This record gives sequence, C-alpha cells and structure tokens, in this order.
Amino acid sequence: FKNIKRGLSMFFKVCWKLGVVADYRRQFWGYAWPRLKEGRIEEIIGTGIIAKHLIAFSRKACAGQLNASNYSSRLR
Repeated sequence: FKNIKRGLSMFFKVCWKLGVVADYRRQFWGYAWPRLKEGRIEEIIGTGIIAKHLIAFSRKACAGQLNASNYSSRLR
C-alpha cells in the first residue's frame, strides 16, 4: 500500500507540474496521453522527471547561468 501511495503521489505531482503549470504542457500531454491510455504510468513519471530537469538545465545554459557542458573548463 505504501508503494502504491508513493507512486500515485509522484504521478499526480508530475501531471500537475508538467501538465498544468509548465509552459510546455501541450507537449507533455502529447507525450503522456497515449501512454496513459495504455496504462504505462511508470514511463510518464520517469520521462517527466528527466524532461523537467533537462529543460531547466538547457534554459539556464541558454541564459548564461550554467555551462552548456559539464566538462567545459570555462567557468561562469
């Protein structure tokens, strides 16, 4: 029961933050809706979490707040 509760909590957080609040919610639902109909919730959670971090990283790199590469010797 504890794992089910945790999984549902993660799923609802991902859907809220990426599917309602984020400015890229249309792309999220384009990806998530077919998988949701098939019951592939684990993929939505995993991909959603990774995508959120990658989008945030790339936006910060484009704004000059971070290096675009973790291996770059140039510091910001």
